[in-house]
Amino acid sequence: MKSQLDLMIKGHGPVAQSLALALGALHYKVGLSAPLSPKSGLNAGHTALSTAIDPRHYALSPKSKIFLEGLNAWPDQVFCTPILAMHVHSDKGQVIHLTDKNANPLAHVVSALGLNEQLAKAVHNEPWIDLQGKEPQTQVTPLTLICEGRLSESRSSLGVNFEHTPYLQHALSGNLNANRPHQQIAHQWFLNNENGNEILALLPNGGPQSCSYSFVWSQPAHLAQERMQLAAADLESALTQATQSQLGPLRCLDEPKIWPLIKAKAHQWVGQTENGSSWCLLGDAAHSVHPLAGMGLNLGLEDAMEMARLLKERHLKGSNRSLSDLHLLRQFERARKAQLLPTWFAMDAIQRLFSHTNPMVESLRNWGAWGFERSPMLKDFIVQKASGIAA
Repeated sequence: MKSQLDLMIKGHGPVAQSLALALGALHYKVGLSAPLSPKSGLNAGHTALSTAIDPRHYALSPKSKIFLEGLNAWPDQVFCTPILAMHVHSDKGQVIHLTDKNANPLAHVVSALGLNEQLAKAVHNEPWIDLQGKEPQTQVTPLTLICEGRLSESRSSLGVNFEHTPYLQHALSGNLNANRPHQQIAHQWFLNNENGNEILALLPNGGPQSCSYSFVWSQPAHLAQERMQLAAADLESALTQATQSQLGPLRCLDEPKIWPLIKAKAHQWVGQTENGSSWCLLGDAAHSVHPLAGMGLNLGLEDAMEMARLLKERHLKGSNRSLSDLHLLRQFERARKAQLLPTWFAMDAIQRLFSHTNPMVESLRNWGAWGFERSPMLKDFIVQKASGIAA
């Protein structure tokens, strides 16, 4: 095995670690910045990390599941809950029922804790990955892949323009219990009232027999701030009312988190530095969408899949071109922007359509929900597209 790094990956979240595993499997010598060690609770630099349990959950598509399984990075069953159906509730009472025609899960809800632990184990067992600190940090590699998230410092230091479009909404997120099992059904309510338009999503977690959900409640910023200050009993009452009591009384399991919702994308995803090395942005460092479809991490993992595919093709062809070759990186940028474009438009259009308060638009929106529920072919098409797997 070569002593010098072929490339560096900056970041230590799921996108960075899964990409490192995929490239390590191709025998690229990968430097990875400080992922969490599941055994020691320390990062690669031996700095103590917080012991607080990460309460987040991700809705991962079938395509993401296949990718992570191939890396031996899919969490144990106790951390995963298959979604067998999704019920989308309109503001006028219509319900769209989504299922897979072959009875396959629509997605899996995976705890961040379980996913991060499994990824860290796989990373520590991969000999082609060097954690930052094992190699000199001053080494210049031909290629740096930046997976640091929306607030990426590396992107900022490169002077890349990161365009933000605020939705004038905040997301309130946490975990809760209902008084009966979730039956592996996810729910989404589109709420239109005097407080403004809101979207409340509930994802089942804790296993098939559990009563637990994680929730993301998108709402006007002032309302989110007010609800963030509510006593637990009052927030539980607001959640129960928003779900129209269809799940019975709801009980919060933790303190909710809050963040502003934006649409964002970097103008430039690839480039070259003065010393001739190249860089590429992936995941939230390159793009961010509204969370109403739970696509965020899936889009980042698809970035990792595409980069791994291109570098595998280069590896199999025995190309003599350097990894700093911008031709290769621009292939990645073109492919991913083309694949992301429909998602960007769809998420933005749905959010803007629902936020419109014109009565005629509201009637059209609800008529569309009524028609969609009565179109099995259209529903099957949407489910297949969301899976990320070609029919």
